[in-house]
Amino acid sequence: MSRPLVNVVDVALDAGIRTAQRVRNALLRSRRGAAFLPGAHGVQVTRVAGEAPDEYLRAGPMHRSLWRTIEWRLVSEGCRGLPRPVADVGCGDGELGQLMFDRVDFGIDGEERSLAHCRELETYEQVVLADVREALGVPDGSLRSVFSNSTFEHITPVDGALAAVARALEPGGRFLFTVPAAGLDRAFARAYGQRVSDRLNTMFGHHNLWTAARWEEKLRAAGFSEVDTRGYMTQEAAAWFAGLHFVHKRRRERHGGEAFWEQNLPRFLRLVRESLEARDEAATVCLLIDARR
Repeated sequence: MSRPLVNVVDVALDAGIRTAQRVRNALLRSRRGAAFLPGAHGVQVTRVAGEAPDEYLRAGPMHRSLWRTIEWRLVSEGCRGLPRPVADVGCGDGELGQLMFDRVDFGIDGEERSLAHCRELETYEQVVLADVREALGVPDGSLRSVFSNSTFEHITPVDGALAAVARALEPGGRFLFTVPAAGLDRAFARAYGQRVSDRLNTMFGHHNLWTAARWEEKLRAAGFSEVDTRGYMTQEAAAWFAGLHFVHKRRRERHGGEAFWEQNLPRFLRLVRESLEARDEAATVCLLIDARR
């Protein structure tokens, strides 16, 4: 595969990422240290499309739908089995959470405008605005489970947030979360070169692209006694996800509409299936982490 030079590759920034960058930069100016990345301002309406066994999510552009479909198919069954009270940390607008859970006791996020939509959903019993680097905004030891989807890679410094989760859980409580991992940078770089990978990860606000071993070290230091991990999402899926951000692909999707989706759906569904079948950390780009307090 030829690798386009970074100076001629125009990576498209969608509105949600632009907003996230503005918020992050504002926080960096107003606080010491690096900032926790709150949820995006714009509501990303998400709906289930297709038919079993190839149901998938329509959650905005195809790149976002690919990532969200893999996560949804991976963890939604497990989320419904989490003991309550349960908190969804980094819940954002709640659109994905309402597809993963029947009921959630607490939706927690750092961005009020995202939470405003979350409050309107029947899935969430309570919604809490909190800087999770310091506390979750619930009493210590009050939760039996915490879930978080693609959030902790954005939080820096992350140690305080992991400690806050541990404090909020009762002894034996469960922390289930997903994060992109070290393999994501390798997959982007292999497909498009290291400079493009660096640009993409900066654009996405990825700070903690770590191995499973490093996450385990951090979690144990925060007070978790058991940590299990598995990989998911193939390197091919990650490379395709990245490529869909290039301007010419984004332009084709905008102008092609449903024809673009129909043309690319067979590949989309294949990548979803393969990304769920893959488990080996060396062959995947994300981690599902299950930690016990």
